[in-house]
Amino acid sequence: MLCGAMVGKRNEIAWNQGRDHIDFYDAKGVIELLLGRLGIADFKVAVANHYALHPGKSASFSLNEEILGYVGELHPHVANAFDLNRKVYIFELNVEVLARYAVLIGKYTALPKYPAISRDLALVLPEAVTASQVDEAIRMNAGELLSEVRLFDVYTGEQVPQGFKSLAFSLTFQSSDRTLTDSEIDGHYKNTVVYIEETFGAKLRS
Repeated sequence: MLCGAMVGKRNEIAWNQGRDHIDFYDAKGVIELLLGRLGIADFKVAVANHYALHPGKSASFSLNEEILGYVGELHPHVANAFDLNRKVYIFELNVEVLARYAVLIGKYTALPKYPAISRDLALVLPEAVTASQVDEAIRMNAGELLSEVRLFDVYTGEQVPQGFKSLAFSLTFQSSDRTLTDSEIDGHYKNTVVYIEETFGAKLRS
C-alpha cells in the first residue's frame, strides 16, 4: 500500500486567494491526475466506505471491480484521537493493483535551454467531469510545444452554480530550439479552450 496525507495551504501560485487551504476536491483531483499519468482510464469513483475517512467527504477509485484506492478527509473520531485541530486529507493506494493496470512509457528529455511561457486556464464545468479528463484534453489539443500541465486550484462554492465546479490549470509551453513568442501560443491555447467548452460544456471563469 502507498499512503499519504495532505494538509495546510494549497499551492501559493493560485488565482483564488480567498481559499488558502486544500479541501477534499483538491485531494481527489490529485489522485485523478495520478491515475491519468499512469495511463489508467475508465476508473469509477464512488462514495467510500472506509473506517478512517469522513463518510461524506471521501471517495473510492475502482476498475473492473478492483479497488485502486481511497481518498478523503480523515474521520473526525480519528482526528480527535490524535488531537489534530486541522482538516487532514489522506489517501491509500493499492500499488499491486495499480501496477497491473498502469501503462508506463519511459523517455529521456534534455534539460531546456530556452525560457518557457505559462498560461493559466480557469474553467467552470459540471462536477461529473474529472480533472484527469480535462488534463488529457489539454494535452491532446495544446500542441507539441506544451511541456507541462498542472492543476493548481479546485473550487466549489457560492461563486459557482450548483452542480458545477471550477478547475484551474497552469499550462507551460517551451521549445528546445528557440525562444517562443506569445503569438505562437495563442492559437493552441484558443483551440484548447474551444475543445474543452464543446466537449465538457465548460466555460472560462473570469
